[in-house]
Amino acid sequence: MAITKKQIDAYNASLYTLYENLQNDLIDEICSHFRVDAPPSAMDEWRFQRLAEMGGFTRSAVQIIAKRTGSAPALVEKAARGLGVATVAADDAKYKKARTKGYFKTTPVPAASSAGFQRIVKESTRSATAYLNATHTTALQSSKKAFTDVTNQVYLEVTTGVSTYAEAVRKATRKLADAGITGATYVSKTGRVTRSQVDVAVRRMVVTSNSQLAGQLQINRAKEWGSNFVETSSHMGARPSHAVWQGKIFQLEGHDRYPNFYEECHFGQGDGIKGYNCQHDFYPFFPGLSTPAFDHYNEKKNNAQYAAEQKQRTYENAIRTQKRRAVAARATGDAGEETAARVKLGQLQKALREHVERNGLYRDPAREQIGKKVTALEKKMRKENKP
Repeated sequence: MAITKKQIDAYNASLYTLYENLQNDLIDEICSHFRVDAPPSAMDEWRFQRLAEMGGFTRSAVQIIAKRTGSAPALVEKAARGLGVATVAADDAKYKKARTKGYFKTTPVPAASSAGFQRIVKESTRSATAYLNATHTTALQSSKKAFTDVTNQVYLEVTTGVSTYAEAVRKATRKLADAGITGATYVSKTGRVTRSQVDVAVRRMVVTSNSQLAGQLQINRAKEWGSNFVETSSHMGARPSHAVWQGKIFQLEGHDRYPNFYEECHFGQGDGIKGYNCQHDFYPFFPGLSTPAFDHYNEKKNNAQYAAEQKQRTYENAIRTQKRRAVAARATGDAGEETAARVKLGQLQKALREHVERNGLYRDPAREQIGKKVTALEKKMRKENKP
């Protein structure tokens, strides 16, 4: 079997937790400078003091980022190598079985020992580490801007009489909690700017990077065996642009017997198989020996499932937002705001639970987390998913 998203998450659970906790720590550090139980007597002096604290805050933020992410490169490499070995081992089992039936005449060198394997894993690790370093820089700049934004919003609202000091702090820190700490900013071809919170950006990068790593290793291994055909997996809830090619047979080179894999599935591109948020896999296929293993689902039913899963993502995002609001409120000493956030959190969790049950979906608790220790279950999953 190919590597699943569940396995990718299990291998990278510790890395995810680093960045979930990083965001919490930065929000907590910012909000600790704006206690609701310490109202100032003079706002001009208060604003001057807050801005004077910027240097100290920046040093603290740098220390927080360094402390939380120091082990990230080693975790990235360990996960990449473990997933890589598991990926080629699964495909090799199929190739070796085909060889016993006369499909191949020779066997290539062991997969994990090949130069291609080592090169692909090394490049994937280097690229992912570079992305994380860029994320750290963006998170620091985002934190500094957030500190300044909270200071300015509170100052303006209080001095213009719009809000009391406690109300202004509550609104400004709630806004910070809702936005989170930016880890990456993307600009589309049309100029649309999208920002991703640091934990979301890292999780998205890891899933895509590991998935692409697996795909590159699979194609490299196919070439080493001299194989030219693959079958794509299929699942209900695939995005419409992927539903058209899921569960079909393709060839890696040429298109005389089956459509070309690169042309139809856009392998190697962000919108293609193994691209951004793609959950599809592909497997070795041997014409004359293999039989198709996947269904090509009804596209209307598939699109309905996709819509239900997107609504689930909306609930998960809202749950994480309320948890960050509770973190911010606790740091400012605002017990009332923390209670309100936890009440809303309970309502959202109930709504999500009902939505999942109503639509027969899988509820992934990791998507609702904003920072925690690695649980015994996750440790068990990682152990079970290792080759």
